[in-house]
Amino acid sequence: MIFGKKPKPADAGPTRQAFETPRCRAEVAGTAAIARIRVGFITETETTPLLADLEKAAAESPGLKLAIDLADVEALASAGIGMLVRLHQGLKAKGGRVTLFNTNDQLLEMLKIARMDKLLDFKPSEQNAIAALG
Repeated sequence: MIFGKKPKPADAGPTRQAFETPRCRAEVAGTAAIARIRVGFITETETTPLLADLEKAAAESPGLKLAIDLADVEALASAGIGMLVRLHQGLKAKGGRVTLFNTNDQLLEMLKIARMDKLLDFKPSEQNAIAALG
């Protein structure tokens, strides 16, 4: 992602809006849910309600498959990283999957330093994320 420019969403086929909150907008595209996070800096304050939004979004898809759009996220506090790990583990325990996409270069580098790329699945685009979820 070019800093300051939001990439255009890929055509993942017909989508339907599932719900919208101040923190997240969820859609369903085929068999996957797409959650578009609207919080620029995810701190401890946002993690509990945002985790609830993301779990609700995953429940919208038949197989608990969730693609998370991080285009608007500029930074994550450690609580935000913990939230993504809890979400991943919770969905995996129920047979679901999560992948993240549109991560800006600085955020992706920070997550790689924290070795989150060994646990979480990162894709460059919405199309790649949906394809990875099957």
